Amino acid sequence: MNLKSGEVLMDMSASNADHMKQVNRSVVLNVIRNLGPISKVDIAERTKLTFATISNIINELYHSNLIMENGYGESNGGRKPVLYGLNPNAYFVIGVELGVSQVSAIITNLEATVITDYSVNTHSSLQSDLVIQQIFDGIDEVIRLSGIDYEKILGIGISSPGPLNLESGIIMKPPNLIGWENVHLRDLVRDRYNIPTFLEKDANAAALAEMWFGSAKGKENVIFVLADEGIGGGIIYQNRIYRGFNYGGGDIGHGTIDVDGPLCNCGNYGCLEALASGLAIVRRVKEEIRRGVKSNLCGIYEGAEEDLTLEVIIDSAKGGDVLAKNILDEAGRYLGIGLATLINFFNPEVIIIGGSVVNNYDSILKTIEEISCKRAFPYYTNGIKIEKSMLGKRAGLIGAASLVLQSFFDYPNKIITE
Repeated sequence: MNLKSGEVLMDMSASNADHMKQVNRSVVLNVIRNLGPISKVDIAERTKLTFATISNIINELYHSNLIMENGYGESNGGRKPVLYGLNPNAYFVIGVELGVSQVSAIITNLEATVITDYSVNTHSSLQSDLVIQQIFDGIDEVIRLSGIDYEKILGIGISSPGPLNLESGIIMKPPNLIGWENVHLRDLVRDRYNIPTFLEKDANAAALAEMWFGSAKGKENVIFVLADEGIGGGIIYQNRIYRGFNYGGGDIGHGTIDVDGPLCNCGNYGCLEALASGLAIVRRVKEEIRRGVKSNLCGIYEGAEEDLTLEVIIDSAKGGDVLAKNILDEAGRYLGIGLATLINFFNPEVIIIGGSVVNNYDSILKTIEEISCKRAFPYYTNGIKIEKSMLGKRAGLIGAASLVLQSFFDYPNKIITE
């Protein structure tokens, strides 16, 4: 069909008007999410939209069950204004975390409150198809346990070690996931469940979760450092994940700290991950025991080497074991050096540190903070906060769910019934 120029202009005008309507809906819904309970007048004041526009959008959101009346505000001489808040249980999302040693899944509501969860231990040596089946089992189980109608699930978010090709939804070749190479995980999950599916690097997902629901709430420029079996980093720049050209932005774990350092799983030498990760801490303790250093851990190592885990080392350090404390302090110093580089490069408002190394051993945070502030350019450290993850072990899972939530609150229009 051939369109005349006037018809083309009319079509473009209608398209622009529809786009603006969608944007306004998102703006209003997010104001209610962040500031509710709130009145129409206050929403109009904050958004600079007309009262008539606000009223129309509120009516759409209310009849779509996304918001609910939540009491009355103070009267300014007339009727008390109705206050509106988010209806957190209108819809739900699934979050999945693929780790080196565990697969976990949750269902949350629109406020990231966990409805039900599931986890299963795995192993980096398992073939990817077996772990993918564990992911399917986890998703199936949280849906079953929750009893939530399938139609109320907005999507599935997946948090995974990188590197990833996010455009194609592919896990490329993570150093600590043996046998995972060019796995189309996003499409495999999406095709099985026929709902929108999102894949993101684990540290990026955790950074997003901390900005929305955790230690960095209200901050626009955030770095999340994941100190776990491996070490990763996620960057939030102006409220959005910064991914970089090849989706590797923020990957602090593979920056070189010691040019003569140990071999890293990525193939480089002296990476921060090879010096300060959970895997590195375990390796260092074993090296020192073999050198003859005395420790309460010697008996465990001699009895069954595989039983000498990061958790055991941390427990021993808490109990006063000198070797365990020294190795953890060493890791903390290396992490502090890595953070100093991040501070100089990105100068964020807040750096959040999560993962099992920090979650289970609070003392290391003080070492990290002291070293990073000592080695970073002094002016850049003014006002910067270095904090432990508020979301703890669930940062990655909440982050996976947050991927879906962010997409929904940006584009809630599929749910709106006009």
